[in-house]
Amino acid sequence: MWHLRNAIKTGEQAISFFAKYGSNMPIKFLNCNRKVVGPSDFRPYDLIVTPSQDPKELNQEYFTVSAQGVVQVFQDKNALIIGAKKTHVPTEFLSLPEWMQQSTMFNVLTSMKFFKHYLFGKVFRLWKGNVRKRLYNRTR
Repeated sequence: MWHLRNAIKTGEQAISFFAKYGSNMPIKFLNCNRKVVGPSDFRPYDLIVTPSQDPKELNQEYFTVSAQGVVQVFQDKNALIIGAKKTHVPTEFLSLPEWMQQSTMFNVLTSMKFFKHYLFGKVFRLWKGNVRKRLYNRTR
């Protein structure tokens, strides 16, 4: 069974594992961090499974995947300010079908030309507007 655990590297594989086997396995949950991507990319559904279940390897924001669903967890900022022991507060829960549907819809939308190139178009329109305004002010 643990060789299956070691084969799971991504959040998508973890969700597939729990969708296939459910809670009948000795593995009850997997912790994941967001995949590190470039500053211009936004991939909220790309997760990487942490190699061990050690809480020290988790980021300030991490996800716990189980047979019931996916829980997004943030560190409790109030506990950090007070200086108390680090605690974690679950902030959002999605069932596995909901997570898969939202992930699929995100991937479909970001593959469309309009959304894929939206930021470049927005910056270009801002630049074009500023150039037109400068030309107008110069001839005024």
